[in-house]
Amino acid sequence: MVDNKIRQLGAKDLTLILMYHRVVPAGQLVQAGMYVSPATFVSHLIFLAKYFNVVPLNSLTVKNGLAGIAESGKPPCVLTFDDGWQDFYEYAYPLLVKYQQP
Repeated sequence: MVDNKIRQLGAKDLTLILMYHRVVPAGQLVQAGMYVSPATFVSHLIFLAKYFNVVPLNSLTVKNGLAGIAESGKPPCVLTFDDGWQDFYEYAYPLLVKYQQP
């Protein structure tokens, strides 16, 4: 079902770029809408790995475009993290490593 929606949107010709601010446990006080919990982040990683080819931002250049990315048959996706909070290193980075995402 999701595959069909992605195709309908023409997403194979586009790159999805997601921006995260913070990944923190739900009990920590942070601005609403500015974070996801580690559990939610894991669900994002699993979904993205299934339907997208998650790639590092530096692999998308004007020169090479999507060269080498289309091999997977999935549209590319880039994860970005703003602000440089400590919780990235504590929570997000270990999950990126565990789920083998750049």
